[in-house]
Amino acid sequence: VGNLGRFFCHYWKNSDPRARHYYELIREGTPVRLYFDLEFCKEANPQITPDECEALMREFIDELSFEFRSIYNITINRSFVVDLDSSTSKKFSRHLIVHLPNGQLFSNAQCAGIFAKQLVGRLADAL
Repeated sequence: VGNLGRFFCHYWKNSDPRARHYYELIREGTPVRLYFDLEFCKEANPQITPDECEALMREFIDELSFEFRSIYNITINRSFVVDLDSSTSKKFSRHLIVHLPNGQLFSNAQCAGIFAKQLVGRLADAL
């Protein structure tokens, strides 16, 4: 796509609103924000109530904050996280985008992935 703005404008105006899908492209080697796609099937997890979902989100962001403090000495809280809720009646789906202080970014998606794997590994070890 030569001009994303024109393409996106044309696509958005001319496609059926029920069939629109937009996915981000992350170019290799470019700076990125840390992001998480958190999902689970509600039918397979009926014991998890909406209140428990919110408690789990708070706990995840607290753990994320701890990881940033421990590794990079960066302090964040929930206000640094854009929380996009795409949940349906069948699927819990949250997309988190972390905005670090002073516009800091990971140097590329691979570095963000290493940080995310460290976080997930630490959480798995604590189980």
